[in-house]
Amino acid sequence: MRIARRYSVPGRSPYDGIRFRDISGVHAGDGAIPLGIQVPASWSLEAGEALARNCLRSHGIPTRLRPVAEDDVPRWLWRRTGDDGALGKLPRAQRFGAEIDSRRLFDRVAGAWTYQGWRCGYFDAEADARAFFDEIRVMLCRQIAVPDAPQLRHAGLYWAYGIETGGRSACITDYRTGVVTRAADGHLPPHGAYIQCVTGSIAGDGGIMDLWQREARLLADGVGTAANVSHIGGGDAVAGLVDQLRVGDAAAGAIRPAGSGGRPRRMVALDADHPEA
Repeated sequence: MRIARRYSVPGRSPYDGIRFRDISGVHAGDGAIPLGIQVPASWSLEAGEALARNCLRSHGIPTRLRPVAEDDVPRWLWRRTGDDGALGKLPRAQRFGAEIDSRRLFDRVAGAWTYQGWRCGYFDAEADARAFFDEIRVMLCRQIAVPDAPQLRHAGLYWAYGIETGGRSACITDYRTGVVTRAADGHLPPHGAYIQCVTGSIAGDGGIMDLWQREARLLADGVGTAANVSHIGGGDAVAGLVDQLRVGDAAAGAIRPAGSGGRPRRMVALDADHPEA
């Protein structure tokens, strides 16, 4: 892809000319101590508080980071992780902190997207990747475009801070071969939700009970999930659609996701011509 700049200027910070203000006394979603955070001055108080409660990382960010060099990735796009040597020299209470500046969130989300795009060969040239990085940051900052809350919570935690976000349910498709593989342990790709399929069988791969298990793993990781359930319903061994959905509802209701912020979304879709619609 070639990326044209609309809101940013090459060589300048995408935040140039944008004023920021402090919001104090905002609690994070996991009940952490009140944070004083910086948000764009044009944002409403409600928007700033929602960002703090549902999206900013309130704990566990290393206060000293080091780049992880990759030969086939531009230096400015290298991911970062905690610098164990530098952290070990600090008092324990100073080794980890929180995102108290919204620009750190904008940077990590845009950085994760750009990094994945680079690794998948999406950009024609490095200049296009840099333009994409800058454009996404300024659009998030100016509220021109925004993804859903799970994306803002999770995207870039591994890229920006080396924070492992769980990989039990995550899969990655190799763009060159189409082969789907499990993500490496501790690295959840920056997806806000997964679309799943389900057959009409009660058990086995792709069956109804398998769907509930897959949903449980995703929800426990704080990731949303959706499925079209039109294949469910009737049969000697399978109860009606509504009865099966109650099982899924009960299972999802018992899950408390890891991490901060609101509970992940779960959605089901049904074709209009389904007998039980």
